Amino acid sequence: MKYKPVVKKVVPMSAQDPGASIPAYEEIQIEELLKLPVLPRKMEEIKFMKQLMGERILLIISKIPTGFLTKSEAELLIHILFQYE
Repeated sequence: MKYKPVVKKVVPMSAQDPGASIPAYEEIQIEELLKLPVLPRKMEEIKFMKQLMGERILLIISKIPTGFLTKSEAELLIHILFQYE
């Protein structure tokens, strides 16, 4: 296989297309967020149902590094997961 001489090498350049349409962005509608509880339910008091079973919650929590969340922060995370289940 023969290499291309440097003289014939094509250097790609970015160029703008003057005929391209300018994208129109729509405003994002943000819904009213629900207030978070100051004292979420304890992990022991949670009744598991639907898609979030106890094993799945434990799998999610196990992926969080040890010491990253306090117990109350982890309980708040579980509360949010159940809220949007």
